[in-house]
Amino acid sequence: MELRHRLALALLTLPLAAALTACGGGAGSDQKTSGSSGSTASDVGGSSDAARTPQDARAADGVAAKPAVDRALQRAVIANGNVRLSTEDLAGVRQDAINLVTGLGGHLADEHSLSDTRGRLERVDLTVRVPADSFERALDGLAALGTVRHRQQTVEDVTTQVIDINARVKAQSDSVDSIERLLARANTIAEIMSVERELSTRQAELDSLVQQQKYLADQTSLSSIQVTLTRPPRHHESAPAPGFLGGLEGGWHALGQTLVVIGTAIGAVLPFAVVVALLGGPVVWLTRRRRLVAAPPPAPAPEP
Repeated sequence: MELRHRLALALLTLPLAAALTACGGGAGSDQKTSGSSGSTASDVGGSSDAARTPQDARAADGVAAKPAVDRALQRAVIANGNVRLSTEDLAGVRQDAINLVTGLGGHLADEHSLSDTRGRLERVDLTVRVPADSFERALDGLAALGTVRHRQQTVEDVTTQVIDINARVKAQSDSVDSIERLLARANTIAEIMSVERELSTRQAELDSLVQQQKYLADQTSLSSIQVTLTRPPRHHESAPAPGFLGGLEGGWHALGQTLVVIGTAIGAVLPFAVVVALLGGPVVWLTRRRRLVAAPPPAPAPEP
């Protein structure tokens, strides 16, 4: 009887254990599946990031490098202009020209003026510098201030020179830095002296290149314009009126011209006459004295 109870209990326990085992396996399988799905998603996300990173890096490099390339390939020109104007109001036009240039962001670089005997301006020469992008506007504005007698402009493309000098400055600067690092590692006096000589040579070359770079930068950023202001040409004087008054006026004019010519001739000859008198006077005096000494005494008069 006891054996039967044990067998019945065993039979009842087996289905329960099988059910528990099935539930546990399903849960474990779900956990494994979930873990696998999470791992797969992570792998996919990682693969996507890995796939995007080089493209994004190249795109970022391209965007960053594009402005540098544009700056390197930007056209560099040296523009110069020359304009000659005639006007009655030299002082006013001069001030208008200076105001025009300063309004465009430029400045007056040099000025020369010439006045007549009464102190009136006869000629004004200006050298102005304006930004390169305002060169045409400045030249047109200056030409509108008076009557244009002459206008000229020249443009020289120096793009290759600018690119070349910038590259040479960069290379020479890197060379100087490398020599300075060698100097820091030098141990003996001979090594230090040798490296310092090489450093001085390369530094001098770098300074020269930097000065050339600054000159090109100044010439390409600011354009020069020469402005010449003069009074209008005077008309020829009308012929004298006919008649007595016209003849009198012409005679006085001829007399004045004659006196001017005579005075000019006398003024030209006078210095030579003074020199001849100073040198020839003593010679003439000595000659006459010798003649008096060498002449025989007069014969005595015969007695009556």
